[in-house]
Amino acid sequence: ESTKTEMLKIGFNEKKIHIIYNGVDHTLFKPGSEKTVQPSIVYVGRLKKYKRLELLLDAFTKVKKKLPQATLTIAGSGDQEESLRKLIEEKKISGVQFLGFVDDATKVDLLQRSWVFATPTSVEGWGLVVLEAAACGTPTVGFNVSGIREAIIPGKSGLLVPENGDFAQSLLRIL
Repeated sequence: ESTKTEMLKIGFNEKKIHIIYNGVDHTLFKPGSEKTVQPSIVYVGRLKKYKRLELLLDAFTKVKKKLPQATLTIAGSGDQEESLRKLIEEKKISGVQFLGFVDDATKVDLLQRSWVFATPTSVEGWGLVVLEAAACGTPTVGFNVSGIREAIIPGKSGLLVPENGDFAQSLLRIL
């Protein structure tokens, strides 16, 4: 509904908008047998500017100050990968791993084993991976933006962060 509302604001014809709710295959996306030993954050998705992964990296540096053993795994590809790698190098952020594009089996394993899924995106049509993470027993931290606010049930399947809120604090709360 929030995506529909935004589409109407920019001039789409309401009669041409049809909402189709997503679901997940629970034979594939289900809780795993164990989480990682060390606190772990995962991001799975495209590496695009609007996904705002630099905000996740900034938050991760704050997480590392409280939990030095924490890790961040980034799975996905896109035109922002090089700039994100440079940012990690410039800020000397340890504990970050890039996996590139991953297949479904790897994605499921990452979502099952990680302590939290993070999505700092500025906009999302729905956020299917949020549902997939929840089905795997992994809560999500995301900004309170279109799509994400409907995919997360605050306090049950994750935390919604106000747009200018403290993303790191919400990650730490779950970790």
